[in-house]
Amino acid sequence: MKPSSPRESPRMPEAFSPVRKLIPLPLQVRNYLHQVAKKQARLGVRMFLFGSVARTWPQAHIGADLDIGYEIEGNRIDRADRLESLERDIEALPSIRPVDLVDFSKVGEAFRAQALQHTVNLPMTLSQQQRNDLEAIVGRWREALAAWQLTGSDRDRDAAILRFKLGYEVAWKHLQWLTREEGLESNGPRQAFENAFRLGWIDDEVLWNDAIKARNLAIHVYREVFAIELAAELPRLHAGFEGLITRLPPPR
Repeated sequence: MKPSSPRESPRMPEAFSPVRKLIPLPLQVRNYLHQVAKKQARLGVRMFLFGSVARTWPQAHIGADLDIGYEIEGNRIDRADRLESLERDIEALPSIRPVDLVDFSKVGEAFRAQALQHTVNLPMTLSQQQRNDLEAIVGRWREALAAWQLTGSDRDRDAAILRFKLGYEVAWKHLQWLTREEGLESNGPRQAFENAFRLGWIDDEVLWNDAIKARNLAIHVYREVFAIELAAELPRLHAGFEGLITRLPPPR
């Protein structure tokens, strides 16, 4: 990775390629960018994504460059120090995906106008952070289920139940935020799921009613009989949460 030369015009954001597979941008990459942007913002550096990854966020085509635009406040000496800090942080990105770091104070107007049509501001919005949290928790829930199916131990079973409870709370609060952006108020989990059903993000009305009942049952898992009953539902519920993530609109 190196910044685009100030003596050259940065290349235009790459176009979509129909032969490239679209995959989720790894969670650790998104979280790292968020943390770097928070740090850099305190130093007077504004960061944002543009180009093809910004158009498909939070997914990205295999092989697509990560185009990062930046603008730096301060005098010439401060700007040089801050750019050096930014470059170090980007070099440590936990990915082999190529990165183009572009100083938007030096680009032409035509490039700027096209590039800024599709951007993802960094640090991430609350909605983007919620989506990252939801994906991470559902992923750890999957791991807990796999461990429980392998060992059959009560400890692994209880870990899977805990992941369900966490995923449930993050899911309905994320839906509350998303449905509010669509003009629908959600004052609790049931209303959040109902609104998601109205918007077509949920298609299995029985499963999500069962999820509500399972969350209520989870309060009583200190009794073994209830823990066994809830655990039996976890694989089906997990599949429902994974399906929900794929149907939600991109966070804004």
